[in-house]
Amino acid sequence: MSEPVSASVRTIRLSALLNPGPPPRVAEAMRQAETAALQAQGRADAEAELLPRIAALEERLASEQRGHQAQLADIRMAQETALQALQSAYAESIATLALEVTAAILATEPALAPDTVASLIAEALSTARPGDVGTLRLHPALAACAPELPAGWTLVTDPDIDPTTAIAEAGPSIALASLAHRLEQARTQL
Repeated sequence: MSEPVSASVRTIRLSALLNPGPPPRVAEAMRQAETAALQAQGRADAEAELLPRIAALEERLASEQRGHQAQLADIRMAQETALQALQSAYAESIATLALEVTAAILATEPALAPDTVASLIAEALSTARPGDVGTLRLHPALAACAPELPAGWTLVTDPDIDPTTAIAEAGPSIALASLAHRLEQARTQL
């Protein structure tokens, strides 16, 4: 006799028998293909919708950057102009202060350096023609430092003259050289 055979029974749904469909592996492959197709379509739709927006935003960003760069250039120009104005005002203030200090020193200094006196005398005599005869008037404090005068010129001390002034008189012409005048010219050039 033969041995008993054991069989297992498996239940099958009735719907599976009526509409069997593709095998499970094929069904899984179809689901994956459908998912991939939907994802590709979704990417295409998103790109179609978002790429123009992205391009517009990038253009707007570039435009704003150009505007900011222009504003930055204007700010830098304004800063440079303000700095130049400040430096100019500072330099002018320093020069004015230096002139005021110099004037105060000249007003209180009892004597000038010999080279300064010689410079004043040379300036006063600079308008005289060779061979002119005249008088050079100086404050007594300057007379001691006066260099030798050209032939025909006489030195006269005058306490009423400013101690920073030399006056050359030759006939009707008068030439004045003064440190105070030099300071005033320097002030007007500021």
